[in-house]
Amino acid sequence: VEPMNPSQDLIRAQERLQNATEERMKSIEVQFLRPQMRDAYSCMSRCCDSKDADIEPCLRNCSSAMERSQGTVQNEANALNHRIQQRIAVCENQAKDMLPFNTQPTDSQMREAQTVFENCAIKAMDDSH
Repeated sequence: VEPMNPSQDLIRAQERLQNATEERMKSIEVQFLRPQMRDAYSCMSRCCDSKDADIEPCLRNCSSAMERSQGTVQNEANALNHRIQQRIAVCENQAKDMLPFNTQPTDSQMREAQTVFENCAIKAMDDSH
């Protein structure tokens, strides 16, 4: 039995999730990260105006809040991706559990398992944004 291609509904759910994620990331960047970047670069510019021989501590201090925020955003994006992957893995397991263990599944069994997987995966992706 050949593996089945994903349905258009599943492909559209993936696209919706990707678009929602991109929009969310763009919004976070514009609303939160860019103002912090502006402040950090202004601060670093003032460091360069300093007469101190070693400006590295000043530069690190200026960029630390921005770097922490960028790290937090990245960690949250990674955590969301991990949660989605976990939910999709549950969907895969539900579909696999429907198939016979020690015999070749029929086309009908494969289609039914594929439908269960796709419905579950679509819900997981749609619930994530």
